[in-house]
Amino acid sequence: MIFRNKLIVVLVFFMNCGYYSYKGTLPVGISSISISSVKNNTSEYTLSNLINEKLSNSIIEDNILRISEFSSSDSNLEIEILNLKESPEVYSVNEVAFGNVDQWKMEVTFNVKWKNLITGDIVLDKKSKKWAMYNTSDLDMNNDNIDNDLDGFIDSQDSDEFGAPREGAVRIISNKISEQIITDLISNW
Repeated sequence: MIFRNKLIVVLVFFMNCGYYSYKGTLPVGISSISISSVKNNTSEYTLSNLINEKLSNSIIEDNILRISEFSSSDSNLEIEILNLKESPEVYSVNEVAFGNVDQWKMEVTFNVKWKNLITGDIVLDKKSKKWAMYNTSDLDMNNDNIDNDLDGFIDSQDSDEFGAPREGAVRIISNKISEQIITDLISNW
């Protein structure tokens, strides 16, 4: 009889804990979102397209909010890419004392504004930075022997380290920005 009671307690515990969602309560009146075209103040035009595509796909796949047109939406998301900065990160000196840049750091500063169109309230207004490393010594990021996004994986171990180094850095940063925006959206619930 004691075994049966313990089994019932364990089953009830697991049944009650079986459903868990990381979504909390949406801000009042918001059930949909429109995403304005990404405003890009840099010469890296592909960055805005990559961010928009990744962000839209993530919102749909994760069932975060229903995406709709601005005119029928409860909220609006505006993303502005403020600047892109590339700086030398690792140097080497060859036998004739000429310096060479071995690794570059690409850093993007962006701002996200989420507005409740029903109440007029600003739900989120945040400026952030994301970065990636790249190496110009090889034609493919998959062979550069560096952890381009500092996720603990290198080259063929990392699914997002492929392609031309600078283009790969842009892709990695756009993924990081999209993930940060998703995190910021759901952390406001």
